[in-house]
Parts: sequence; structure tokens; C-alpha cells
Amino acid sequence: MKTLLTIIIAIYTYSLSNELAAQSTSKWEFGIAAGLGRTYYDRKYDDFSFDFSKVPHFQSNYDWCAGIFSEWHFNRRFSMLSQLVYQQTDILPDVFSQWYGKGFWYAEETHHHGRAEAGVRWYINPRSRFIFFIETKAGADMFFAATDRPFFEEKVTNQDAFGYDRILPVASAAAGIKWRRFGLMADYGHDLLRAHRESPLYFDSLGKKQEY
Repeated sequence: MKTLLTIIIAIYTYSLSNELAAQSTSKWEFGIAAGLGRTYYDRKYDDFSFDFSKVPHFQSNYDWCAGIFSEWHFNRRFSMLSQLVYQQTDILPDVFSQWYGKGFWYAEETHHHGRAEAGVRWYINPRSRFIFFIETKAGADMFFAATDRPFFEEKVTNQDAFGYDRILPVASAAAGIKWRRFGLMADYGHDLLRAHRESPLYFDSLGKKQEY
């Protein structure tokens, strides 16, 4: 399974020092970020997977994220970035647990992730009122848990990542515009490695091992 993440809109709010606002250099910025987008999945199967569970390509219904970031300017054009983000993704029910019945077993499924990244940003026109920038980052994404809601039943929380790798390296690139303490950007991210699953035949629809 490979995950492609496209954050359509990411809004950044900065807390600036007076010197930095006056175009000084080598100063810190701290702020909060929020994003909205969609996640795309590409899944491969082994020869023993069930025919009715083969969903090779699908996308999330939505995902949103929120987090904090820091930025250190070592000159007017370039800065170093770091950020911590929580991400919540609403996907098709049962896909990750391999038993896919088009929502027959579950009404909805929500995945919870955390992501830590660091990278570099280039300000193209740093002396302008509206500053355009591009950036690239790399880091790690960690699966926290999945929340399933069966029809007419209580929610079920699964924390074993359905047998897939829990932590994956990620990379992203973005372009945006900054005005005073606010920024708006489009971001595209990609898992650097494919998530592998241990013993896919030994997981039931809740992602828990069966005794066979």
C-alpha cells in the first residue's frame, strides 16, 4: 500500500518578531497550521488475497490536519522549517482490513496519524508585499489508530495499523503566498516506501489476528 497525500489548502498563521516584520534576517517564526485535502491509495495484493477484497486504487473522502511549526531565517530568501501535524482521514470502510463489502460491515472509518517533518523554504520575492515561496520537506508519518463505526453499534478503535507498517518516511513539496502573518499554500506529499503487511490472510474485518 502506498499513500499519496494532497493537501489542497494549508493556512499558516505566524507569530512574528518586530525585527523580522521589518525584513531583518536570522530570526525565528512560530505559528499554527491547518489543512484540508484528500489522500490517494495504491494497493498491491499477493496471490492469496480474496477476490472480493481487491480494491487496487481508491481515495479518501476527506482529510484535515492541524499542527504547529517553526521557521528560522538564515537570510531573506531562505529558511529552515520544522513542523508537527495531526491528521485525520475519512476512508472507505473495511479497505485496510482487506474485507471490503462496500460498507456492509461498517458505516464509516476514520484514520488518525501524526507527522513530523523538516525542510527548506525559498522566498522568491522577499521584498514584496505578497511574497511567493516554494518549499520541500521530509520526515516520518506514524499511524496512531483507526475508528470504525459498525451499523447500529458502538465505535470500535483499532490501534495495530491493520498489520501494516506503523511508521513510514514521507516527503512533500509546496508552493504558496505569504502576506504579513498569514500564508496560503498547496502541498503535495508522498510516502517514500510502500507499507507492507504481515500475514494478510490472518486478519479479520477488524484487523485483528485470527487463530488458524
